[in-house]
Amino acid sequence: MSLSDFACKNAKPKDKPYRLADGDGLYLLVRNNGSKLWQLRYRYLGKENILSFGKYPLVSLLDARGKRDDAKRLLIAGINPSTKRKEEKTAAITEARTTFGLISEEYVMRMQERDAAAATVTKAKWLLEDLASPLAKRPIKEITAAEIFQLLQKIEKSGRRQAERGVGRGCAAGAEPGQGTTGQRRALRRAAPGSGGAPCVMIPPAAPSSSCSGA
Repeated sequence: MSLSDFACKNAKPKDKPYRLADGDGLYLLVRNNGSKLWQLRYRYLGKENILSFGKYPLVSLLDARGKRDDAKRLLIAGINPSTKRKEEKTAAITEARTTFGLISEEYVMRMQERDAAAATVTKAKWLLEDLASPLAKRPIKEITAAEIFQLLQKIEKSGRRQAERGVGRGCAAGAEPGQGTTGQRRALRRAAPGSGGAPCVMIPPAAPSSSCSGA
């Protein structure tokens, strides 16, 4: 018999944790401290696994069923839902740590490995690590072309037009094959003065292709 929201809401804690089954492996675990957690019991390659979906009522009965169905679809495709979740979490952490500052450091390191002139490397570090410092801690995937444009405007107003061009080109240089999505690399290059692309201000910040990335 399937659960009702009324049953979930009124489930009382007991001396020991207990389960209220909903069907297809989904159940609500009621702990002795009163907290309630959605879990799915399933088998993958003959081994039993348990996947948690979050606490009730933050995760509603309807949402929990949707998550169960998503997990079942992965199983039909031969994918372990628990492994899939771990991979997505690792990817999200890596993405969050891939900041503009980190990519800038890697870019400078690549210049040094290619035996670029010392003066060129020093200038690149100054442009990317000093003038572009407002972006240093920002995850690359979250930076928009509009943000780059605003930074370049500030540098231009300070009278350092050469620096403005350098920062823009430095950003575009970070958009190499393998760094970010194709759309992000295009937006990044368009944001760079002297890159030959459309002015950054013409790129709608909310559009998917306007995501500025050097990662």
